[in-house]
Amino acid sequence: MLDLVGSAVGMMAVAINLVAITNILPGSPARRLSLAAIAGAWVGLATGLGAAGALVFSPSHPVPLVGVLFAAPLLIVGALALKYPSVRSTLMAIPMPLLIGLNALRVLGVLFLLLAAAGRLSGPFPYSAGLGDIITGAFAIPLALSVARSQ
Repeated sequence: MLDLVGSAVGMMAVAINLVAITNILPGSPARRLSLAAIAGAWVGLATGLGAAGALVFSPSHPVPLVGVLFAAPLLIVGALALKYPSVRSTLMAIPMPLLIGLNALRVLGVLFLLLAAAGRLSGPFPYSAGLGDIITGAFAIPLALSVARSQ
């Protein structure tokens, strides 16, 4: 049951972020839909690899694929922003209150604590990540409102 809840909540968070960001971006609807399709395909690839067990760390996989899946989009978007001023200006057009407010979804870090309580995650990770996410998420909404008022 915890897996089902975690999957549903995780995909909901991805969808909210994807819709919020692509909806606010300047440009034509076709451009925004293209960006949403690329991001959705990336999420689908990561989900499929995870379901297939390809993200499991083992001696036969010397490079943790989960790290590659996390870092690649950041590096690609960063490189595009450095090379193309239009990409940089598009990214800079995203309102700061939105970026901060989307972090409210991090209260869902409670799932890390639930997984630890169920014996599915061990060590310090679920507690530091879970509590850190919950605290970040709890402060996101008041901070976003404060930033929006000051602009």
